[in-house]
Amino acid sequence: MEEKINNFKNFDPLTQLTLYGYSKYFNFFSNLFLKGELPQVNLISGKKGLGKSTFAFHLINYFLSINEDNAYSLSNFAINPKNKNYNLLFNNVHPSYFLVEKSENSKFIDVDQIRLLIKNLNLSNYNKSYRFILI
Repeated sequence: MEEKINNFKNFDPLTQLTLYGYSKYFNFFSNLFLKGELPQVNLISGKKGLGKSTFAFHLINYFLSINEDNAYSLSNFAINPKNKNYNLLFNNVHPSYFLVEKSENSKFIDVDQIRLLIKNLNLSNYNKSYRFILI
């Protein structure tokens, strides 16, 4: 049993290509986005391990790949691994995405990460598209 628990601790949201159990919420946010009514800031909260980061990553991938050939699949809530934006997000080099997370050895987000975020936000936006920050 302990081995199974440890395996879930290393579950990386970026490697989950299919989203389960969030279709209602996904449709809600995607409809707001398509109508141009998505709020500037969205807070998703809940207990650890529910899949909030995976949900946010899928939603961001959908928003960024909406006009792409290998776009996000709304029929089965899945990321196409050939998706250009997915690969940029996965490697944390997408110009419209910024990830702020605590390091492995720390309990808190480092002040330098916030300074880097502010510096990034002061740069001009890539392609005048939306920017997504995941904390």
